[in-house]
Amino acid sequence: LFAALFSAGCTQSAITLANLPTHFSKMQVHTHISYGPDAAHKLDVYTPQKPEPNAPVVIFFYGGGWHSGSKGYYPFMAQSLVKQGYIVVIPDYRQYPDVTFPAFMDDAAHALAWVQQNIDTYNGDSDNIALMGHSAGAHMAALLMADKTYIKNARTNMNGIQAVIGLAGPYSFTPEEEIYVNIFGPPRRFPQMQVDTFINGSEPPMFLAYGLDDTVVHISNQEKLTEAIEEHGGKVEAKTYTGIGHIGILRPFSWAAS
Repeated sequence: LFAALFSAGCTQSAITLANLPTHFSKMQVHTHISYGPDAAHKLDVYTPQKPEPNAPVVIFFYGGGWHSGSKGYYPFMAQSLVKQGYIVVIPDYRQYPDVTFPAFMDDAAHALAWVQQNIDTYNGDSDNIALMGHSAGAHMAALLMADKTYIKNARTNMNGIQAVIGLAGPYSFTPEEEIYVNIFGPPRRFPQMQVDTFINGSEPPMFLAYGLDDTVVHISNQEKLTEAIEEHGGKVEAKTYTGIGHIGILRPFSWAAS
């Protein structure tokens, strides 16, 4: 049932099932920590019960089309990574219709700044951070590293960012549906939300994954970003997977994959 829900893209049902084992997890969870002034500026920190000093850190940005989603949906992602020795940070961020682009990018930068300044309190290594995201969150993670404006505005830097992991990211699409035109428009601004616009080869290494059964995000997004990185001499590894859809790309992080 679980695998079928993931394959069919039944997001809420699949996420509910994915999170069942986390209710019995021994990982520590520090919830609703403020990283900014808005009510949406909250993040959760997940650590092993007894975290090793200077543990590597993953910041996970969830998807939802920049208009839905919650950090509360993704304990299963944290649990999978915590089991491997990582400290995991999952931030919420402002969403449409409360805000439009680039407000949520500013939030991503401020969440990163909070991690860089505070993660040592949780035994995390601020010099060993990976940005990870799914769907809209993958777009945010990649754009944060490509367009340095947001990092500068948050008065931080790229120190300690070792990698970007993008899962089914809409990195370089042109908005056509009304909701996305509203989020990113007017059209003259579209290049500012396309990650390949800003690639110059200085970005951290990127690992990009895409399921070939994805009917939400087109593979051209991964292809365009990969091509731009390679053309500028950056480091990228792009993988595609057969029989995997947009939500199914998350299945390896669930108990169903064990």
